[in-house]
Amino acid sequence: MTQPIRFVFDECALGRCTVERELRDSLALFGADAELAHLLSKFPPGTKDEVWIPHLAHDGDWIIFSADLGKNSKKSESLPLICQALGVTHIIMSPALQRRPSFYRVLAISSCWTQILGTAEAAKGTGFTLSMSTGKKGQISFRFQEWHKPTTAVLILPVQQQLF
Repeated sequence: MTQPIRFVFDECALGRCTVERELRDSLALFGADAELAHLLSKFPPGTKDEVWIPHLAHDGDWIIFSADLGKNSKKSESLPLICQALGVTHIIMSPALQRRPSFYRVLAISSCWTQILGTAEAAKGTGFTLSMSTGKKGQISFRFQEWHKPTTAVLILPVQQQLF
């Protein structure tokens, strides 16, 4: 038996209740075997990316959903760079999508679900983006695409204390 694809949503992507209720119910309509978890179901609030991402990398094939582009972070604290260095596939929601109410984020994920499931086949550490645009007549569209492929760059993470 194969393990279901596992997705974890960080604090800035979606709220815990949204992931554990709305999104799970919405995606159940597609019948795909996927495990959805929220970061707060695994780690205390405010846990630094450089602490929880290595734990998930060690735990297995988790795919991370976030809205953290890492633009305002030091290199050693940038979520995308940490994921890439540790071989963790990740999906970053665009700032335009993140500014919208969670309903739109759930709709974007549901609309692109088949493509999102395909991320499990990508090289470990590959980054993807999920974005939203509004046309001239107000029509909304969602786009899911590869953002970057893993490289051989090395990111040295500081040694962190054990959480549990």
